[in-house]
Amino acid sequence: MAEALEALGDFVRRKSSRAVPDIVGRVNSLIDELAPQGLDARVRLLVTEMSWDYLRGEEQDHEKLYLRQVDAVRAFAAELMREPDILRGLLPRLSRQLKPRDGRHPQRMIFPFGKAIADFAESPLDWLGPITEALEEVPKDERDFDLLSGYLVGISQAYPQEVELFKERAAESDVLAPGLPLVCWRIRIVASDIELVLSALRAGLLSPWQLMQWGGGGVLATVETEAVAPLFDALLDHSVEGYAVALDLLGMYVFQRLDTLEDFGPQLRKAAENFTRFPLPSHHVMAAHHFENLMKWLLEKGREEPNARAVALALARSLGGLQHNTAEEMLRAHMIEERMTKPVIRLLLGSFPEITWPILGQGIIADPLRAWHLSNLLGSRMSFDDRHDAAILSLPEDVLFEWCRAHPDSAPAFTATVVPVLATYNREAVDPTLHPCMARLLDEFGDREGVLQAVTGNIHSYAGWGSPTGYFAFYEAPLARLRDEHPSARVRRWAKATLREIAAMSEGIRSEEDEWQARNDV
Repeated sequence: MAEALEALGDFVRRKSSRAVPDIVGRVNSLIDELAPQGLDARVRLLVTEMSWDYLRGEEQDHEKLYLRQVDAVRAFAAELMREPDILRGLLPRLSRQLKPRDGRHPQRMIFPFGKAIADFAESPLDWLGPITEALEEVPKDERDFDLLSGYLVGISQAYPQEVELFKERAAESDVLAPGLPLVCWRIRIVASDIELVLSALRAGLLSPWQLMQWGGGGVLATVETEAVAPLFDALLDHSVEGYAVALDLLGMYVFQRLDTLEDFGPQLRKAAENFTRFPLPSHHVMAAHHFENLMKWLLEKGREEPNARAVALALARSLGGLQHNTAEEMLRAHMIEERMTKPVIRLLLGSFPEITWPILGQGIIADPLRAWHLSNLLGSRMSFDDRHDAAILSLPEDVLFEWCRAHPDSAPAFTATVVPVLATYNREAVDPTLHPCMARLLDEFGDREGVLQAVTGNIHSYAGWGSPTGYFAFYEAPLARLRDEHPSARVRRWAKATLREIAAMSEGIRSEEDEWQARNDV
């Protein structure tokens, strides 16, 4: 019914000027005929599923329109208050989320309806019991706490002590605890609310996700830092879900006032320590965004800042200790590296090399699979335009080469997989040359086993748009110079063989492209 009235009203508002007058009259008559008369229909129209355009024909201003809609809800509530038995019978239905085709969602105007109950009742406190009892009748996963929160907001000014007593009771109730964050948010979050929510969280009566609403509207920012810090601590140690919610809440708590982070050094360290313990799934986009901002803010303070050094060490240890023996662990490692570490890895290597590289470098030497994962993080092999911007280049070159000398059997070959081969991959470049770091690597370690094979793999690990022949052409001049001028015979032979290989590959690709073009021209 609500959908039909909304569609008919939309027709009158948007298309009546172009329609036949008789049609407009028939539509208006149909609207009058469908106007809800029975109680069930009126509940659906005014409370449960009120359309966003309800009363739109009478008011165009969005804010004023909403206030008129609230007035209609309040008038309906006042009418029902004259029939208290009928209203009590409706409470379970009004405390249950809708279940349309696209999943459950709250009832549209149930919050102002709950507030109206408190405003119009002769004895407002008499309704607390019936409303909470109604929630007990609703299955756990279908409870809608908007009616309860609206009612509590309605009585909060006149009966603040009763509201506080309710919060304490809710924190210990498996039925009411999930609605506690909403109630606190609607009224105004205070320090004592944090303690109650934490007790419910630790008791397993409340899930971290139910605290997400505290991230909006700056409602949590009114609470003192010393009061809210224990909440971040508990969430960061709770679970993947808790970790994501903690990042969201902390990120919004310091929004446009990043200096507040000075008070959260322990929490930032904990976020760094747990970022591999609780890898964020792909749908936690904002949590990953906040992680990047929080870590960058602290790391950019440099090595003189104790908390920055502690966070750099925690991040390096987390990456260096990542397990990846199963397919699930490998996927987790990939998610962490791509979503969480890439935004800050340059700061870790450039500003804290003496802290981070001994840990990461040892992980590369000790574990071939860890080395493979870190190669994806430190290099940009699969990208055409970003190859010259590989993260490994943020590490001081002398540190990198000292590591290669300390582990000559494996470190140079790894370095050859992540350092860009060429100095530029600009498609308009006229005379490409070797990247200085790669040239130095070939000069010092070109004769070491595995290094040249790694460079070959680096060249061939390409994914991009356009014909690969253009990409391979970039290497012709630099390889030719190596073939003709390099002092190592082994490097010269490798360059000669690699030139033949890419020439043969390019010829094969051109033949395939010509054949494909010929078939499409027929």
